[in-house]
Amino acid sequence: MPRSSKKVVKPNKSSLPATARLPVNPRRKKVAPDQRKRVATACNSCNLKRIKCSGESPCSQCIGFKRSCLYPGPSEKVSIARGKLKALVDLNRSLEALLRQNQIPLPPGAAESNNINESLLSPDPEVAAPQSPVSAGGSQSGAGTSTSTAECESQRDDVSALGFQVGLGLSVTDGTRAHADSTAGSTSSTRPRQRQVGKMLADKDGTSRYLGPTSGATYLDGIKEFMKMVEPVVFHIDNQRGAASGYDYAGNSFLESVGQYQTFDSRPLLLHSHSAADADPRKVPSPTDMSRMLRDLRDFIQDGSGAYPCGGIFFWPLRDLEDVNTALHSLSLSMKGQAGRVTPGQNERDLALYHAAFAFASLLRTDDVNSGTDGHLGESYFARARALLGNPLEIASYTSTDVSVYALMALYLIENNRRDTAYLAVSHAMHVSMSLGIHEGWSDEAGRRSFWTVYILDRWLSCLMGRPPAIQDDAIVVPEPQEVPGLPSPAGLQAHIDLVKISNYIVYNGYRPRNADQEGTDAVPQNTLEILENWETRLPSLLKIPLDVYSLPITDTITDRACCSLHMSYNQLTILTVRPAFLTAVKKVVAAYWLAKDWTITEHSMLKPIRKCSDAARRNLRLGSWLRTRRTNDDDDDDVMHTYKLMLPDLHHIFNAAIILLLHQIAFLNLRTHDNVDIAFAIDTFASEAATGNDYAKDCAKVLRDLQALVRVLRDLIFNRPEERVLLSPVLGLVDAGGDQIMGAVASKGDTPAPPSLPAELAQQFNVWFNDNAMQLYDRYYP
Repeated sequence: MPRSSKKVVKPNKSSLPATARLPVNPRRKKVAPDQRKRVATACNSCNLKRIKCSGESPCSQCIGFKRSCLYPGPSEKVSIARGKLKALVDLNRSLEALLRQNQIPLPPGAAESNNINESLLSPDPEVAAPQSPVSAGGSQSGAGTSTSTAECESQRDDVSALGFQVGLGLSVTDGTRAHADSTAGSTSSTRPRQRQVGKMLADKDGTSRYLGPTSGATYLDGIKEFMKMVEPVVFHIDNQRGAASGYDYAGNSFLESVGQYQTFDSRPLLLHSHSAADADPRKVPSPTDMSRMLRDLRDFIQDGSGAYPCGGIFFWPLRDLEDVNTALHSLSLSMKGQAGRVTPGQNERDLALYHAAFAFASLLRTDDVNSGTDGHLGESYFARARALLGNPLEIASYTSTDVSVYALMALYLIENNRRDTAYLAVSHAMHVSMSLGIHEGWSDEAGRRSFWTVYILDRWLSCLMGRPPAIQDDAIVVPEPQEVPGLPSPAGLQAHIDLVKISNYIVYNGYRPRNADQEGTDAVPQNTLEILENWETRLPSLLKIPLDVYSLPITDTITDRACCSLHMSYNQLTILTVRPAFLTAVKKVVAAYWLAKDWTITEHSMLKPIRKCSDAARRNLRLGSWLRTRRTNDDDDDDVMHTYKLMLPDLHHIFNAAIILLLHQIAFLNLRTHDNVDIAFAIDTFASEAATGNDYAKDCAKVLRDLQALVRVLRDLIFNRPEERVLLSPVLGLVDAGGDQIMGAVASKGDTPAPPSLPAELAQQFNVWFNDNAMQLYDRYYP
């Protein structure tokens, strides 16, 4: 039989990685297993060289030539219709042409796509399709029409998302390009699916850091990208005219901050005092001030000096002023004998704990204007604590007290919005405790409680930053807190430990890859919500707070600040579990309007969890309101009342809750009357904190105001039906729309005119959003 004149397309073997393979010879006949003279599957090296493989691992050929011997992984063939494959190939070509037209580099491997596309669609079976190095080791089918449906769909969705941004003149972020690059050659659906990765976000100084998928900054950046995508059709802003006139509309700065987040880690911490006297570790506040500062600290992060029934949700081995005086006397003798040199021993290192406590307590009275600026934040106390600890790499002098010192310093850094530095400090505290064997119980009850306090901070920061913790649960055998005379009740600390273990479960089960043969993706958020509800059900009565915090006056419901903070953390984990589905539901509502689909949020498969997320947000704003208005008598003057400020974790919970309620206004037609009041409370809270000089609060207030303005436009567009729409001015006033009209959406199905036509690329993206349900979303976030 004459051979075809067409040449087989062969890849360059020298450029292929060890996982690459040649296609199956299409002329090879199938042979029964009992008649085979060769192994069913050769290793990759023998396959490339077309030599006989012995089938062992390593095979005899690879042993002789000293090569790495790798075999292809298991793969499943998924066939699709030739017409659908041709449509996907045509779409890929058009998007590549769009990228070239806008002078954007093609993803890796895209240059060979035409050859691959031609070979896949070639009617001649002898024109073999060379495998992409990315997908090497997949199916060895010689049929040119067999490919992975999941691969094609994923490539279409991600490349089209990139293409429509370019076509509309939007900025393409590095994260978008990286995501498109990583999915352009996705592997077969039978291989482990990739988890939703985090992002490299930059601070205001231009320093980029990795923040994982559980990070609030990563989630907020996703909201920015969503708003940025719909901006051209929703807000109808003429970019050229706006640039020429200097025009800026409410929410514009929010949209332009894609890829950024707020932190102070790149800014130097002012620890060096101008005078030697201020740097002297023997310098402490007056006895009256020390007494007040320790009382404030116990009220915020311990047991309220015994007033809290739960015993507090942290533990710090702080005693009384006599303990401070003992450490001061010992340090004075040491410095006198060493000609002023500080060589701290056990008592002197105890003093470091109190300096760290005074530094943190300095943050609790920053209520006045500009009181939260550099130089007023207890930096001198922090510097003295660090000086007394000495070289952090010198492990010979470490004690169990040092664990608490590093932990308290980390809490101080958190309050100063230095989360990366705090992440390192907590990690160091955990490693010190491990070097002392505390993680295996080699300590007294106070030392074990100090370890669990570090554990709580470690897990909280891990979830906050979307990064791994310093120690895994399997390595911990230390007993959990026990009831011991002379120490506070362990109930609050124990409940806090159990709660952060759930946060660790969310990070490692909710945001980790899962194989296709594992339980359904819908089970992940449902299981997490059940675990959280079980935690709340098992709480002792002294830690209970009614779930419906609107049912009773808040002052009659809560008397324990630590208990309130604990429940805010519980509500935040509920939000964290569901909020990926929440954002997808919002996108689907927007897409349904623009595509004129007969669909509402009430038909969403995860409606019940989404409502739980909104309810958790409402509870946190209510609890935050109680914390902000909580007052206490000052011991110095019983007639003076002081409003207790909110700590950064409290502000973090309030901010995330307000974001959820703003998204709720896009997704749901009917709103609760108190939602706008709660959102206004959140904005006012950050505005008040910003007045003290707190840049973190200032940025949060700006974000909430901008997002609220954007949400108003989007909600008004979808759920209200005026005869004519106009643009928003910078102060949310009405301006001339220049003849453009945007007709209202259908709040109730009826005779409302259809929305205007969309650009083809954007219409395609809206179709992706509309067809994306909760199960697909949790495939990406919770694979």
